[in-house]
Amino acid sequence: MKKLAAILTAIVFIVTVPVSAVLVPDIGGDPIHTQANDDFSGQQTDWGLTIYSYVFDSTSSSLPNLNVSLASDEMLFVYLLDSDDTKIVSMSHFSVGDPYLVPINNVGYEGNVVPQGYDAPDYQKPYLFGYFGTVQGTETIYTYAYNPMEPDPTLDPDEWSLVYYRAVASDWGLVNATVSGGGEDDNGFLPGPVPEPATVLLLGLGSLALLRIRRR
Repeated sequence: MKKLAAILTAIVFIVTVPVSAVLVPDIGGDPIHTQANDDFSGQQTDWGLTIYSYVFDSTSSSLPNLNVSLASDEMLFVYLLDSDDTKIVSMSHFSVGDPYLVPINNVGYEGNVVPQGYDAPDYQKPYLFGYFGTVQGTETIYTYAYNPMEPDPTLDPDEWSLVYYRAVASDWGLVNATVSGGGEDDNGFLPGPVPEPATVLLLGLGSLALLRIRRR
């Protein structure tokens, strides 16, 4: 019985303790949250992407060298896009959804910050990038897209890219993200900004006002 109990204990230990964990590469700075998503490959076999996320706020003791600074009501969101070098199809589009319509102060990409374990020559910048804020009322705050007129328009296998944006937010949460490759989309969730409480209240009041107008 003792041997059987020992065997069962060993089996439970093996099942409950993960064999390995996905480590988030160091990009510098002191993030309040890091996250690895290696599931952006859908049901396909010809492309894949791992996205590493980094969240910073004004309490962070330091920021990565992205030539940005944060005000007390701002947060910095950084995404490392890592194209799978075992695949044959390139990634052509990456976007992060903003269901809260949070004000974005600036958006950019950085090739001078090389994540730990990465090769600088494999860096690829987005040719089309930007965001749509509260004026347009859309759900995209960051878009990485290819330009077919460029000689290297996509994020090819074994290439990587570092993109970021600054947002006026009091906290972060998981928001919708979409990646495309080979004409196929894959959806997931990545860290994104959550609005200030006053902003949420204003959005709620605005929705109520629209509802009353429609009822009339």
